Amino acid sequence: AGIIPFAGAAYTERDKIIDIALGEVGYTQKNGYNKFSAEFGNGYTAWCNYFVVWCAKRAGVSAEAITGTNSYGGNCYIYMSALRNQGRFFENDGSYTPKKGVLVFYNSTKSTNGSTHIGFVLEADANTVTTIEGNVTVKGTRGVGKNVRPRYSYVGDMIIIGFGIPAYSDEEVPEAVIKNALKKAPSSPAVKKIDATKFETNLTAEERMESIKKISIDNNCKNIDFVTVIKAPYFASVQLSCECTSCK
Repeated sequence: AGIIPFAGAAYTERDKIIDIALGEVGYTQKNGYNKFSAEFGNGYTAWCNYFVVWCAKRAGVSAEAITGTNSYGGNCYIYMSALRNQGRFFENDGSYTPKKGVLVFYNSTKSTNGSTHIGFVLEADANTVTTIEGNVTVKGTRGVGKNVRPRYSYVGDMIIIGFGIPAYSDEEVPEAVIKNALKKAPSSPAVKKIDATKFETNLTAEERMESIKKISIDNNCKNIDFVTVIKAPYFASVQLSCECTSCK
């Protein structure tokens, strides 16, 4: 009698995107150039986010499913903000253990008001998260690495702040309990102007404004009359600045 082939579990989008990411482990940029951001218009820019969407595009995962936006462009903060607004972001507080294919977000502080780095989760337990990340140190330069990260402590100048849940096809997306201040309704409708032109990303001015519309303000000041969105070091993050006379 012949051997009956084993019909294993279905090969999902989650499997495919991680297999693609694993296939790039060990890749290094050359003279500052990387192929991941190059596909989206600039091969000489910071590229951890472009590694994520590059893998997604090749796996057939839509921009909306992976980043919560309608574009593969943007940056870590935009992705995290969009996923949070859709109930697809879990803070790293022990309430959720991520699995393969989930996005991991980092920041230089424990604040979840912004993100400076992103990658894929390969596996996780109570104390560590094994990741695949682009634009990390590999062989003395920047490349794609597989790393075991501490769950709750700093590694270098970064710490894991939360996890984003892609909407892979045929999977139910768990809804996070949203506790962050950015999700709260504004305490006052006093904001009169947002200077979207100072939000420096690869998006158009119109796309920037659409992203900024998702930002709510939770501030003790009741007299805010101007909010400036400025570029923070390393990645574009959002900072809300009160310019009213009573706060100066």
